[in-house]
Parts: sequence; structure tokens; C-alpha cells
Amino acid sequence: MQRIGLFRGILLGVLAFALVWWTWDAPIQRDAEESHAESLDPDFYMTDVDSLQYAVDGEPRYQMTATQMSHYPHNDITEITVPHMIVYQEDGSPWRLSSLYGQILPGGDTVELWDEVEVRYEPVGDNPTQMSTESLRIFPKKEYAETYQAVTIESPQGTTTARGMQADLKTNRLKLLAKVKGEYESRKRR
Repeated sequence: MQRIGLFRGILLGVLAFALVWWTWDAPIQRDAEESHAESLDPDFYMTDVDSLQYAVDGEPRYQMTATQMSHYPHNDITEITVPHMIVYQEDGSPWRLSSLYGQILPGGDTVELWDEVEVRYEPVGDNPTQMSTESLRIFPKKEYAETYQAVTIESPQGTTTARGMQADLKTNRLKLLAKVKGEYESRKRR
């Protein structure tokens, strides 16, 4: 009999402990889940964005427009809808970069564009060069861009395709990384 009473006492003690633990832990878990869900929400968003960054000398350095931007504090990433960037050159020849989607990575020094990425270089007094790819990583402060995806470059001289590209936007030099093919139009001599 004493054994059954002792067993019941231990069982009731364990049940009481489990009940107390469950009632205290459940609100803590719910609060943690709710706070985690809330932290995945953006802490700010903007529509019809037009941002212009200036160089130290007061000249425009680059400009970004977008239909919407949303910043997420849990990973410090800003998502961009229909981004369009202009990187201004000292000689007045801008680089124009656009896509359907993009994001600004933590720290703000890197911009990634994807889905229908278009790059257009417009040299003063010369014909523009158009490039297209599926993704592009841009480092605006370094005036540098790169992709490891297929890229198509169209200019008045012809069309070039490659796998991967590095673009120095300051010196206007492109480095094509692999599988480079070109079709060029011949010029008639007079």
C-alpha cells in the first residue's frame, strides 16, 4: 500500500511539474514564434524611388530608380522591384543598368539584378552598346559589374556572346570570361 501511495505521489508530482512547465513554456514559445514572424516583415518600404548619390566633388555618381524597395532587418537585405541604375562617367557617357528584380546586399555596397537584365553603355559621340544577361552583380562605389551567366553584347559592329563578363564601368572595359563567339559586319572600303 505504501508503495502505491509513493508511486501516486511521484506520478502526481511529475504531472504537476509537466503542467507547470507546459503553461510557462507555451507562452514563451508563442511569443518567440510571433516575434520571429514579425522580424521577417520589412521595417520600411518605399514606392516610386528615385535616389541620387553624389561624388565628393558634388558631381552625380550614380542614380537608382525603382517602383518599390523593401528593407528586411533580419538579414539587412533591401529587395527592389524594377530597378534602374545610371552610373555617370566623368566624360558624360553613362552606363544604364536595369532588370525586373534586384536586391541591395548587407552594407549597401553590392547590388544584384536578375530577370531580364539590360545594360546599355552610351558613349558621347558614338553608338551605344547593349548587353543582356539573366543576372548581374554591381559594385557601384567601385564602378564594377560582373556576371557568370550567358551574356549577349550588341553593338553597331555586330553581336558577341559569352559565358561570364567583368565590366570596369570606370574605364569602359569588358572582359569576357568563356565561350566567346562573335558575328561582325564587314565595312566596305571606298
